[in-house]
Amino acid sequence: MANKTYSEKLVDPRWQKRRLEIFQRDSFTCQNCKDETATLNVHHRYYVGGRSVWNYPDVALVTLCNKCHEHERNISEAELGEWETALIVTEKSWEILDNIRCREQMDSARFLKWLESQYVKFLTEKGSK
Repeated sequence: MANKTYSEKLVDPRWQKRRLEIFQRDSFTCQNCKDETATLNVHHRYYVGGRSVWNYPDVALVTLCNKCHEHERNISEAELGEWETALIVTEKSWEILDNIRCREQMDSARFLKWLESQYVKFLTEKGSK
């Protein structure tokens, strides 16, 4: 069953294990409102096409209560920060990103790793503020 739906991936034991690791890291507390009693979710701050939901670095995952998770899922483009907006990829964005890739003489795989590392760095710095 290589082509699982997103819902099927969420009940996969690998996701359940990863989810528990994030809950434990965040002390079973919503990282936005600090609620310790509400039902919790693990929110992906970003997605990479084709990547399994459990194969993300810690900084890409955060514990949120239902209310905060719903807010994050419905957040408007106007409320997004610089990097989040950049990741809403338009044709022009791809052109800009491809120009950077060519300038730096990176193949696509290396460039995607670099781009993800920049986003992880951004999230890490944002989280420390």
